Amino acid sequence: MDLNDIPLHRDSGTPLHEQLATALRAAMEEGRLPTGSRLPASRDLARSLGVNRGTVQKAYAALVAAGEARAAVGQGTFVAGTGGLAVGILPPPQTAEDPDWERLARWSDRPGVISLAGGMPDARLFPVAPFRESLDAVLAEEGTGLLQYGPSRGHGRFLEVLASRLRERGLDRQAEQLLVVSGSQQGLDLVARVFISPGDAVVVEDPTYSGALALFRMMGARLLPVPVDDHGMVVEHLESLLTRERPRLVYTIPNFHNPTGVTMAPSRRKRLLEICAAAGVPVVEDDSDGELAFDEAPPEPLAAGAGKGGVIYLGTSSKLLFPGLRLGWVAADSQVIRTLEAVKRVADLHTPPLLQAAMANFMMTKACRELVTAVRASYGNRRDALLESLGEEMPAGVSWSKPRGGLSLMVDLPAHISTTDLLSRAVGEGVVFAPGNLFAARRGADHRLRLTYGGVREDEIREGMVRLGRAVRAELNGADQRRFTGKAISPPPLV
Repeated sequence: MDLNDIPLHRDSGTPLHEQLATALRAAMEEGRLPTGSRLPASRDLARSLGVNRGTVQKAYAALVAAGEARAAVGQGTFVAGTGGLAVGILPPPQTAEDPDWERLARWSDRPGVISLAGGMPDARLFPVAPFRESLDAVLAEEGTGLLQYGPSRGHGRFLEVLASRLRERGLDRQAEQLLVVSGSQQGLDLVARVFISPGDAVVVEDPTYSGALALFRMMGARLLPVPVDDHGMVVEHLESLLTRERPRLVYTIPNFHNPTGVTMAPSRRKRLLEICAAAGVPVVEDDSDGELAFDEAPPEPLAAGAGKGGVIYLGTSSKLLFPGLRLGWVAADSQVIRTLEAVKRVADLHTPPLLQAAMANFMMTKACRELVTAVRASYGNRRDALLESLGEEMPAGVSWSKPRGGLSLMVDLPAHISTTDLLSRAVGEGVVFAPGNLFAARRGADHRLRLTYGGVREDEIREGMVRLGRAVRAELNGADQRRFTGKAISPPPLV
């Protein structure tokens, strides 16, 4: 719709916002503003029409109140249809998640392609028969009670086993300080709903888990990035930041950080807890990969050093035991847990009791202990294969992190190399990685990439690095020619 076509008459006696609403309604009815289309930003429309921004906002509010438009927080106002028929009419899909993830999945599915882009564990390691025995055992013991609605907080037996497991890692929490959730991602979502409103500031590591970035952006949060080095979050930057900002949360992955794989140094952990406690800012600890230690015992959670409060801890069974079950947990102060439980009750009532009971049974078996040992050994061998292959295949000027656990590491290319261009060459060679900008709170990581090794065999990892090495050398040659001769050697297009 041409904004200049909207007639506004200041001497008509009808308020300008009513005239504007009438004009927009007419445009909807005539199809010039089709159902699902996004209305112009109020600031832009006000400038174009020469009116106060409040006039536009009042007009939009009138359309929303009449059911003719829908307001989506952080996204804008959308046409819902005329005549108040807003039911079932949604704005175009809006997501804060980068669409490159969909493209990576599509390229990864191509025959013969080796994908080191996703962070999935290897389903070939899952012991189906022993878990089936646990399912049969709990059904025989508890029967139809496991098929009924269950407590929002979690199944009693699973909470007991979970509390015991957390104590083994130094995190002493009672059942009332635990909440079972449908994967740690739901735990993070519940925390975001409780603590964040549009415009609130949230501290994140840079780079960090892409799912957290997508969630915080969708909530309308203002991201405050703090850099990560080989020893984890650079806490000195956080300390400086807190002198001028009052964020609602500090989100951190101290153990086997995703995407870099690094582990936060003990001195930084201590200082992080001190400065956040002094500033009264809650810390959200994402420990999704924390039990995937290869060279030593899993590190203690950050929350283990925080007494009974101060840290909201997120854990999951997904990286060790059956991600498809979607079992995770939150450990926090009992008041925080009660609030999160109330929000979960609205979201999905509860996490399936049958799966919780079966997992509680399985976690106490010899098969589970053997699985944990086998998984850590297998992923450790894959990590070693990747590090060795990087050393053999990458040219000078390329560096990478060296994780002690987890499922990923970060590769740094020379600053003038674009991983967007490199990805084109890599797909042509038959290997896929995740570009660094997918994990960046602010753009500027185009020379970085993440490699994961959980779902690929050692021989695939080695062959993948041969292919990636060829792509990197070709891109380096092409970039050098572009820099010094002005003649481009273009990578093959991605389709």
